[in-house]
Amino acid sequence: MNHIDFPNTTVRPRSTPIVSTSPARQRRFDAIFRSRNPARLLYALALLLLPALAFAQVPSYRVNHMGPGHGSMNNPGVVIGNERASGPGTPWVNNGSGQLHLPLPANASAASVADINDAGVIVGSVDTDGDSVNDTPVKWTPTTQGSYSVEALPLAGKATRGKAIAINNKGIILAEGFGIDFLPTYTAYVIDNARVTHLRLFNARDINDNGIILTKTGMYDYNNAKPLAFAPLPNHMPNGLLYPASINNNNEVVVNIWTTNMSHTSYHAIGIYKIGKGWVPFMDVQTTHSAGSMNDNGDIALPSKNPGCGLVYLNKLNRFFCPASLLDGASRHWTVSSASVIANDRSILARGANPRQSQSGLVRLSRTGDLAPPQTPVSFVAKLHEPTLQQPFNSIDLSWRPADSLSERYIVERKSPADTDFVVIASTTNRFYRDTNIDSGKTYAYRISAVAAAGSSTPSPIISVPAPKPVDNPAPVILSTSVQDGEVIPKAKPSRPWM
Repeated sequence: MNHIDFPNTTVRPRSTPIVSTSPARQRRFDAIFRSRNPARLLYALALLLLPALAFAQVPSYRVNHMGPGHGSMNNPGVVIGNERASGPGTPWVNNGSGQLHLPLPANASAASVADINDAGVIVGSVDTDGDSVNDTPVKWTPTTQGSYSVEALPLAGKATRGKAIAINNKGIILAEGFGIDFLPTYTAYVIDNARVTHLRLFNARDINDNGIILTKTGMYDYNNAKPLAFAPLPNHMPNGLLYPASINNNNEVVVNIWTTNMSHTSYHAIGIYKIGKGWVPFMDVQTTHSAGSMNDNGDIALPSKNPGCGLVYLNKLNRFFCPASLLDGASRHWTVSSASVIANDRSILARGANPRQSQSGLVRLSRTGDLAPPQTPVSFVAKLHEPTLQQPFNSIDLSWRPADSLSERYIVERKSPADTDFVVIASTTNRFYRDTNIDSGKTYAYRISAVAAAGSSTPSPIISVPAPKPVDNPAPVILSTSVQDGEVIPKAKPSRPWM
């Protein structure tokens, strides 16, 4: 799967359209996406996946396996992880030199990490009573010897247990406590040096360097001690429930707009809300992709809840990519999906698998340069297919091989006697194409191009082929019929009455 170029009628990253399009094409895609018909939506998305043919300065990435489980990454590229998807276990950190298991306090049996800031300070929580539930928020601080020290963080009020959720680059920690002020649930509080402030927020998620806190459905300004509200969605954006996903240090919030649910599948539009300024449409197309993290440059990771690549949007290029399409030649044996974090230098945290070395889990994609376009396909041949009893049609069968590991899709072009130039007749991931739309006796010219994230190859040498003429095959005469394996009954002779 390659990058996705969405029509500017339905997707507008920032205020710049991605692709210009005709009014007729605009109306066609608007009708498809507003129909909410799953089959038509899939058809439209398949059309959107057809890549354009020339791009430049697309970054290439090399894959580094960081560790098992799930986790996060800071801007310098240090990755933290939990071996378990839920519940405490053995947390680890990896700066690219290998996994390091984080130390636990003396009274703890397991732990979970939650966030890491750019100074490498990690926050999480530990299980102190062996009941597989985290009890105490903790902080791990890197030492000059390359290891980490761990310290317990305070609980707020009358809380009986707690967990740290996030830490910003000023060292302010967002946490949750159970039973604060005797409330029988988890509510948020902030640890700001020695000061602990109970905020009475539910489902707190993140805090940026300006002290803006995201919850599951809203925002709160910690520095000014007041809730913040989203402005109403403008009329030109899809209406739905708002679920903020990430906030950067420019006070830009990427928001999932839950619009509908079909067959237990949620569909989202995505918007960007600039605090104090209002909404900017980002993705009006309603898909199963939802926004993940957004960095300070406006790049966004869009993991998918369904099987698929999980997209990244690179703001400077104004384009969407599947992470696997950006791998350099040395990393093409990796299967990469579900990008979850994108750092300011465009490093990407994703999930990956390498069957050659039996590796899987969290991977860091680090930029190695610019991705080269694919090379021209080789061994391009065309064969005539004449009608047979089993395949009673004329066709010209084309086949080829990729010249490198970058090729992801192929463009088949044809020039018929009625054409003044080559016309695209197919875009395919296969290495074979059968052209049946031909007239007997006419000559057709073909050429093939390979396509990848960085653009297309030069076309192959042209092959010209005359279409086969029709062949008259006489109708078969059945002389015998097999009724059992190995048994043949001869054709019966006319019977005569007894004399």
